[in-house]
Amino acid sequence: MSWDIYIQDLPDGIKTIQDIPDDFDAKPFLPRTRIAETIRELAPFTDFSEPNWWRIRCPAFSIEVNIRSDDPSPGFALHIRGGEEVLGFVHELFERLGVRALDPSSDTGLFDMEKSRQGFQRWQSYREEITKANGPL
Repeated sequence: MSWDIYIQDLPDGIKTIQDIPDDFDAKPFLPRTRIAETIRELAPFTDFSEPNWWRIRCPAFSIEVNIRSDDPSPGFALHIRGGEEVLGFVHELFERLGVRALDPSSDTGLFDMEKSRQGFQRWQSYREEITKANGPL
């Protein structure tokens, strides 16, 4: 079970996902090499051995990066497990790439450090309830 965030081209100035125009057509927007280089700068221990599933593992958290082979990339997803320390990592990654992201756990639907922290904490509580009831996932 993971906390999932989706990075894609988003319109400038939106405050919620409801602000995305119905006719908005997301475009490929980032070179794969730039995404990989930025992740490598932040997490040099990242496993890039699978072209479409990069794995970031450290004692505090793990992230699976699901990225298509298209170049430039139309976007990618982060499948996150672990503690709150991951929020700083994700925020720094987005800052360095100059991107915004969809966060279904946020009340706006967009990744925002503080609002996403609240969504992440709700996800952690849910994960703990499920794990207690059903055993490790």
